[in-house]
Amino acid sequence: MSGPDVIGVISAVFALPGVVKSCIDLLDLASSARSAESHIEDLLVHLQWQRIQFYCWVQQSGFANLIIRYEARPDCTMSDLLQLLPQELRFEFVLSHIARSIANMSQRLRTSQTMLERYATSCPSGSWTDKLRRAINPSQQALAQTVATTREPPKLDFLTRLRWVASDEKKLTQLVGELRSYNAELKDILPTLLRGPLERQIGIVLVASRSLTTRIAGVQEGFQELELYKDFRQHQGMARLLEQGREIEDFDRASHEADEDSTGSRSERRTFRGVCAEPGLYRDVSEFRLVARDSLQPTSREYTLDGNIPVVIEWRYYSSGTSREDLAYLDLRVHMLAMQLKQSSTLEGVNVLPCRGHFLDKANHRYGLVFQFPEGTHTSAPITLQVRLVEDLQAKPRVYRDYEDRLRAAHTLIITMYQMLCANWLHKNLTSENILIFEDSPHPFNLPVPHIGGFDFTRRDADLEMTESFASHYKTAYASIEKRLYWHPDRSARFEKELRGKDRSRPPQPTEKYRRQYDVYSLGVVLLEIGLWCPLKRIWKDCREDFDKFLSELTHTYTPQLRGRMGRVYADIVRCCLEYDFGGDLGTRVPGLEEDALERRRFLEQFNTLVVCRIEQLV
Repeated sequence: MSGPDVIGVISAVFALPGVVKSCIDLLDLASSARSAESHIEDLLVHLQWQRIQFYCWVQQSGFANLIIRYEARPDCTMSDLLQLLPQELRFEFVLSHIARSIANMSQRLRTSQTMLERYATSCPSGSWTDKLRRAINPSQQALAQTVATTREPPKLDFLTRLRWVASDEKKLTQLVGELRSYNAELKDILPTLLRGPLERQIGIVLVASRSLTTRIAGVQEGFQELELYKDFRQHQGMARLLEQGREIEDFDRASHEADEDSTGSRSERRTFRGVCAEPGLYRDVSEFRLVARDSLQPTSREYTLDGNIPVVIEWRYYSSGTSREDLAYLDLRVHMLAMQLKQSSTLEGVNVLPCRGHFLDKANHRYGLVFQFPEGTHTSAPITLQVRLVEDLQAKPRVYRDYEDRLRAAHTLIITMYQMLCANWLHKNLTSENILIFEDSPHPFNLPVPHIGGFDFTRRDADLEMTESFASHYKTAYASIEKRLYWHPDRSARFEKELRGKDRSRPPQPTEKYRRQYDVYSLGVVLLEIGLWCPLKRIWKDCREDFDKFLSELTHTYTPQLRGRMGRVYADIVRCCLEYDFGGDLGTRVPGLEEDALERRRFLEQFNTLVVCRIEQLV
């Protein structure tokens, strides 16, 4: 590096701490800018959203650590500081570009400081590091207090509202647009591999902060041109998913407390249906031509038409002994699932089929979830990943799908599972049989992008979520040994213990609370199948159908084999899914909003770091 280049790097690096801290201080005003006027509130939400994006960028890019190091050791060398940044950001022209963008942002905020203070309800205090941490790692106690209060911010006085209409609305709209442009510039400067983690870190802040989620979900569609921002729409979709689930949780919690205080029936807690329901998702069984049910071998899904549209119907069976009260609650659960699946299919990277609704088939004690085929020319029924693996194994010669296609399939499943966990949903039945493939290429080595299905046991991850009574056929289906090969060992052990203590003539019903880790383990088993391109049934057979031997061989023999098939990183991803306890001791749960939110965030951060970010290195 030449002399002028060195001077440029030094000036850029040492100029950055001041402007970064200035931006953080000024943007922190947005955290308290609040108004009961809806049209002002929506715009302030966008302002706060730009604040969160900048804060996450400062942390993700390494500049937060750089500034902290510089403040703690002002005599540290330039090389020491640069080591804290990604290699791609250490060049003079890159650092100069970053310094210029942040300086422009700081200057723009300074000119708007008086206006921001006009709509702030309080004056934030603390150092820049406190403000950064408070935004990225929000205090769960503060969040609980925010959620608990129902008091609205004070209305604006007449003169302030007049000033808003006359000039401030236009100025604030322009400010938000400019901040978004600066944030977009800073994001584009990041190395490609850091952009995905940046978006997910922003999403994790959203998951952890209910107050922010509520505000973002509440922004009305079509609000000027700000709704056109793709990044905002993506996170707003997740915010609305979370809010839908939280509304149900709040209602359940309030109803549960009312039940404990009354001596009457629990029927009052089943009246939520009209609060946030989507009437268009309620369908009737008569709308579909269905195959007659085989009572001995009931199917988990079938394919038919919804008018002229090809659809998949996935069945969710319930016990014939389910009470009317519990059936009403189950109806609510199915409807909420349909709403969430419909919304999830619109999120980038989430491969679940668009949900067109659900219906009750009382005669056969089941619900039908209706899913539309992917957009395109798909007209033939899909096959499952399990069927594809078995057929390729039996082919002469044996068929192995393209390495790149298998990596893409693994990446798709990981991202989809990550988004489900962010939305606080548990799949509970992830197997290769529940992964659908729509084959549209005659080439025998291609593997289309898969879609996750099998939502017959999916539910919210909530303490008050009711455990269903299984239909009798699940004695040989859901809890069969072939299904349990995908179960976490702890879950299988508890199931066996539960089974030994019960009458074997009754359908087995796992009663231990289902954990997020169980879904991640099942994902790891499916990733193992994809990496080896071998059905789990074959591995089970090679282990002589000995369950203990199977569990041992899975981690000590078959997972290491992935290094030669898919590479070291892929093998380590599978190992983490099968062995790592994400988020710490998830078996010990302390009730309450604060602990649950912190636990969920810790889980998502570790899963993002150890699994999601690493698979992105390969695709």
